Formats: sequence, structure tokens, C-alpha cells
Amino acid sequence: MKSLINLSLILIFYCFTNLFVACSQQSPVTNDEMQYDTTNIMQNLTPSEQKALNLVKNLPEVKEFLEKNKNAIIEVDHTHNDTVLIHVFKCVVHEEGGMNTATFNWYNVDTKTWKIKKLF
Repeated sequence: MKSLINLSLILIFYCFTNLFVACSQQSPVTNDEMQYDTTNIMQNLTPSEQKALNLVKNLPEVKEFLEKNKNAIIEVDHTHNDTVLIHVFKCVVHEEGGMNTATFNWYNVDTKTWKIKKLF
């Protein structure tokens, strides 16, 4: 049980570190002037991960979110067994200098059936 908790904490730290790197790789001046590539920021995707990413990217609500938010990012968080976890979010830069991410949604994509499940 203790090792499961430690593994969960490591995974959470890894995810938030990647989100910070994703946001900090951009050099926005203000929220209105921010311009992000709305495709996946990670490289070396497997064919299954790329297909899952494209399926989520083409969902009507995700298309709308990406169109309305120039600072939106869609990325493969990780793959576990036959499930790809996709994160759709945006980076928010505060005028006082800080930044954070705002999640639109998480999506599980089953690579056997290609069914998509929204997590919230």
C-alpha cells in the first residue's frame, strides 16, 4: 500500500512537472497575446497514441475549446495497457507574473475499441 501511494505521488509530480514545462516553453506576454500550438507538445508518439490524440482533438467540444483558447494544449499524458490518457488544458498567465494550468477535461481512449470516455 505504501509503495502504491509513493508511486501515485511520483506520477502526480511527474504530470505537474510536464504541465509546467509545457506552459513555460511558451513565451507569452499576456493572455490575449498568447499563441500556443494546439497539437500535442510531446514527441515520439506511438501510432495508437497519435490516433487517440486525433480522435479527442476532433470531438466537437474539444474543437470548440481549442478554437476559443489560443493558449490551449492537448497532450498524451500516458498510456497504460490499452488506454491512452489525453489531457486538454490551457495555460493561464497572471499579470503579476505567475502562471497555472486550467484543465478543460481528461479523456481515456480505449485502443481496442477506440471508444472515448470523458473523465469529468
